[in-house]
Amino acid sequence: MLDDRNVPGFDTSTGVHINYEIGRIRAEHLLAQGYSQIAFAHLRDRRQDPYGDDRDQAVRDVCPATGAAAL
Repeated sequence: MLDDRNVPGFDTSTGVHINYEIGRIRAEHLLAQGYSQIAFAHLRDRRQDPYGDDRDQAVRDVCPATGAAAL
């Protein structure tokens, strides 16, 4: 169903870091919508937010590659 609707995804059998890829997909989507600055907010307490660091890093990686700012 996701393929039929052209929803981006990733193959988890390849050892990809899922949360990094989620952050990448989110950032690329926002950039494709015309945003030039993206901020990613997450908790600093890793016990409550085990996913934030990888998603934040993806935003920081994607933005400079496209000339956008990661805030």
